[in-house]
Amino acid sequence: MADSTSTTCPLLPRHKPLVPRPILLLAAALVAIRLGSTDLAAIEPWPGEAWNTASNLTSLGPGGGWWNSDLSGAYWNPATRRLWLANNSGVFTMLKENGAGGFTNARNYFVSGVSTQRDLEGITQASNTNLVYLLHERMNVIREYTVSSGATNQSWNLSSLVGLMPDPNDGTEGIAFIPDSWLAASGFRDGNGDLYPQSAYGANGLGGIMLVGVQHFTNALTTTGYVYAVDLHTNGTWKTVGRYKTASRGDSCDLSFDPSTGRLHILHNSVNSQPQTNTLEITDLTSTACGSDRQFTTLYEFKMPGTFSQNLEGFAVTPALTSSNTVGDKWCFITDDVGDDGALRWFRQLPYPVSCNAGNYQSAAPSTQVAVPPSVLVRDAFHTPLTNLAVTFSVTCGGGSVAGGTATSGPSGIATVGSWTLGTTPGSNTLAANGAGLSGGPVVFTAFVTDPAKTNTLVIAGPAYGRCSPGYGILTNHAWTVIQAAVTNSPVSAQGTQFVCTAASVTGNSFTQASPTNVMMALTSNATMTWRWATNCWVAALTNGEGTVSGACAWVSLGSNVTLQAFTSSYSYFAGWSGDVSGPGTGDVSYAVTMDRARTLVANFADQRTSNGTPWRWLAQHYPDTTDYDAAESSDSDGDRMMAREEYRAGTDPTNALSLLKMTAARCTTNLFIISWSSVTGHTYTLHGSTNLTGNWPAAALTSGVPADISGVTTVENASTSGTPAFIRVSIE
Repeated sequence: MADSTSTTCPLLPRHKPLVPRPILLLAAALVAIRLGSTDLAAIEPWPGEAWNTASNLTSLGPGGGWWNSDLSGAYWNPATRRLWLANNSGVFTMLKENGAGGFTNARNYFVSGVSTQRDLEGITQASNTNLVYLLHERMNVIREYTVSSGATNQSWNLSSLVGLMPDPNDGTEGIAFIPDSWLAASGFRDGNGDLYPQSAYGANGLGGIMLVGVQHFTNALTTTGYVYAVDLHTNGTWKTVGRYKTASRGDSCDLSFDPSTGRLHILHNSVNSQPQTNTLEITDLTSTACGSDRQFTTLYEFKMPGTFSQNLEGFAVTPALTSSNTVGDKWCFITDDVGDDGALRWFRQLPYPVSCNAGNYQSAAPSTQVAVPPSVLVRDAFHTPLTNLAVTFSVTCGGGSVAGGTATSGPSGIATVGSWTLGTTPGSNTLAANGAGLSGGPVVFTAFVTDPAKTNTLVIAGPAYGRCSPGYGILTNHAWTVIQAAVTNSPVSAQGTQFVCTAASVTGNSFTQASPTNVMMALTSNATMTWRWATNCWVAALTNGEGTVSGACAWVSLGSNVTLQAFTSSYSYFAGWSGDVSGPGTGDVSYAVTMDRARTLVANFADQRTSNGTPWRWLAQHYPDTTDYDAAESSDSDGDRMMAREEYRAGTDPTNALSLLKMTAARCTTNLFIISWSSVTGHTYTLHGSTNLTGNWPAAALTSGVPADISGVTTVENASTSGTPAFIRVSIE
């Protein structure tokens, strides 16, 4: 190894059958239209700056264009404040801060050997900062290097665990170290579901375990990109701790552990046939049983910055909190394997928001504490609660005082003031809360000092079907009393009609509409509040035949116009709307209906058929390569002398010469004839008799309505015609 240093659903065509024929519509099925978001909608937006506005550190790579492509894993060491990066062409790099608010290249480490030995993907460190661990993807090997000398010390081959994969882009991809302290604190469980609080090797281990993310697509939409947990012995042996499923939006291409919060960040790479799915999954290392594996608890998911064409492979996050429990750097680093718009980006604007948790908008008598002490929630950019963070509460208006003005956030990230005592003058008081390094602050709490010498009334009104708190009637309170009113039963539904509370109107007093069903006000004068409701109607669509409907199964505003759309299958045509229709146009696939009441419509579909009545679907099932159904129904591909359309009527297989309507046995006695033929369950048959074959068959049947026997052969005994030899014909009804 050498080293160097460097610086700075279209609608289908509508068809009609060539010969009109009645269609029996046998069933009606309610078409359920899924309303709401798709699975991908659960992914939250990227919280930081855009890709092209983040600092581009690509120029700090080794000379010779090493970072023009193939930059992969990333790791930030908070103790040494070094950024480590792996390139799958065979070099890994250490960056350090330059003292001027940026970074410089501290050292490049070049790995010798063939390409499979130089395929570096993941990089991390454990408790010893003079050792760095590289993940070699195609070999599925973890290799330990000495930082000071660049020498190779030990390696662990995981091929027996993850398996060798034929695609050179598949294999072990991301790596992160979890110390014993967090294994215990998180309640980490192994593959059997047992607690695994520390490395099994003690002084001969690393003081924790390694998590290894795997990239392996089984097809365009699924992945076996598991995360494996392994416990490494310093002698090169290892043991499997468990295999863990993730959100499975793509392969698990990098892992970044925040030792200040215990959260694992899993970078999932894009799947080309889906919408942009470079995502970041957050887990707290807890897991549940999932078949023979464990499933990590997914707390949140975020869409990564950049575009769909980018191949994001590395992610390193700085700790949310420092060792002194102050807000950290609020940075992360992301690598792009393609590198067309920067291979390494430094994101420095991750927001750590402070927000109201409880205790806003209250009232109390003069010089009295509010009932609910105000509290705030502090979190990092990825919604991780920040613990032991100092938050300061201070009175900003109206007098009064606080006790415990400097509060520390608890495990859930909530910091609560000790108490807030309001001032002596009726009116508004405010309290501000903020913490160093937090965004969105200060959070301002408002409370009101009531006036015991003055009373005001509030009249609350609304329709009879509404329920609210406080209820309908007249409220009398001291002036400046806070009223928090809410409707408690919206929506109300009955027999196709729905009532939904939309807002409140208030006269005589200012108010805040927190939501359609919630109102807040400090009552300063006599006032009237009326809850407003809207009426909706249910529109439903049934289908008769083979097709679907969109725009139905939903609540819509009374009096609105709703357009329903009918979609045929490949073997049906639209036959019109029926049911509770309104107005003309019932023969059109797109139909507008006025919702003056609840309505249920029926979209009718009929089978596409040939001129002789043979369904296209039946012909397509037996002749999947044909597009000429008229020719197909007149063919005899199995050579049994029955055309396909005849076999359709008979219920036989037109591609099987042994499947046909034929006599299987016949004999006559003096007074009886006994006849058997092949038959198909569900069909009935008619028998005619004749003394010759030169004339027409008699109109009168010997017998009719004969059901097929379940054995596949039907036998009939009947009286012969005066002993004269008879010809018998079996026909399908």
